[in-house]
Amino acid sequence: MGIPAVKDRVVKTACKLVIEPIFEADFRGCSFGFRPKRSTHDAMEVIRREVMRGRRWVIDADIRGFFHALDREILMQLVCERISDRRVLKLLPSWLRAGVLEGTTLTHPKTGTPQGGVISPLLANVYLNALDRAWEDRHGQLGVLVRYADLCGDPHRSAQASARSSRRFDSRSGSRAGISAAAIGGVGSPARSAAKR
Repeated sequence: MGIPAVKDRVVKTACKLVIEPIFEADFRGCSFGFRPKRSTHDAMEVIRREVMRGRRWVIDADIRGFFHALDREILMQLVCERISDRRVLKLLPSWLRAGVLEGTTLTHPKTGTPQGGVISPLLANVYLNALDRAWEDRHGQLGVLVRYADLCGDPHRSAQASARSSRRFDSRSGSRAGISAAAIGGVGSPARSAAKR
């Protein structure tokens, strides 16, 4: 956890208020985590709606160590696509490089963004927006992506489509952070319905 000091928190909050609308204009609809006017309930509603449309298989995936493994160079390239203000572009890397005090030891991680920081969730969404775009543009026919921060749900009509989708998830994010828990489960399948009776 990287909890910023009060002064840092004020500056980061001010920066977030300025740059968040710029990125929000570009974020895909499949992203629900740490976004204005979006919640876990909204994400669950999308999954519920897809189940009602006949999708009965869901991949539940968590990107392993995402906040710690995030590649800062790629993040800054993605930030530079939307932000040109040199002051902001100077501030963000300095926040990412800031040390984390663990007990009496100050560490300076080379990768990742500190969890607990005001701006970290926005930066995580900027980074994962590339995954959202790639999924919807290249693999959207396999299923519907529903992402909440580094957690993904992906409803499908069949177990085979879920398995194909799971492999695609692994190839898209596995090279950097990896999928730590990809579970494929049936929703309202005959076996589950029989067990309830």
